Amino acid sequence: MIYGYAKIIKGQSLNINSMERQVIELITICDEVIEEYTIKDNKPLFEGLLKKIRAGDTLVVTKISKMAKTIKEGNNLIKELINKGIKINILNLGLFDDTAATKEIKDILISFVEFEKDIFLEKTMEGKFIASKNDDFKCGRKPKFDNKEIEHALSLLTSNGGCRSYKQVSKDTGISLSTLYRFNY
Repeated sequence: MIYGYAKIIKGQSLNINSMERQVIELITICDEVIEEYTIKDNKPLFEGLLKKIRAGDTLVVTKISKMAKTIKEGNNLIKELINKGIKINILNLGLFDDTAATKEIKDILISFVEFEKDIFLEKTMEGKFIASKNDDFKCGRKPKFDNKEIEHALSLLTSNGGCRSYKQVSKDTGISLSTLYRFNY
């Protein structure tokens, strides 16, 4: 049996990794396609598929990232499945089985995937560095509260002449205790 596995993280924008695109690639070559919308690393359908799949079966994914979070995790999973007699077809890398040639090619291809990831990270860091030269550049998320709101909350604290405790100020303003402590010390 040939099983296809498609995964996206909930809230992911529609792009080249969209569920529809993955399913279109998998449906033509698989007997069954499992679609999973996940939250972070929780993949119950994939874990169920790994228990269901047997020697002689083939697992098909569009990219190694659909079945593993890291290259090391993917490599270990591929080895584990091959040792059980299961073939793995990663559409952007190729077919992996228990032949000697496949074992050597797998290591080379996994190295290229890791290299590609490193290049992407390097380009991202380079882009951030170039953007940081711009006076308008801000890295990270936008603060939830502006300085005026923080100053008002701090003025309410008994330690600053106000009449409220940290918990009361946090409850009244919606500013977390850790933020109040961080700005007051």
